[in-house]
Amino acid sequence: MSSRPVHHRRIFECYWIPHRENQIKICCGVCSKGNPGFSGAAIILGMEWDFDQGWSNVWIASDSMAAIRCFTANKIH
Repeated sequence: MSSRPVHHRRIFECYWIPHRENQIKICCGVCSKGNPGFSGAAIILGMEWDFDQGWSNVWIASDSMAAIRCFTANKIH
């Protein structure tokens, strides 16, 4: 009988923070390696939709560091 390695699982705490009154929250969590990929596109589409609806107070939550870096460095064209 052979054995296989045991993989220990990590438990991560996560929580949700509600948006403020008169604010819209976009939550985007997509795996992306090296560039914003679909995560960046989803954020941009969400923001365009928000502004089309007349909302200007937008909170973006994403786990894509590449997308976040592009937004904070104004590298969105």
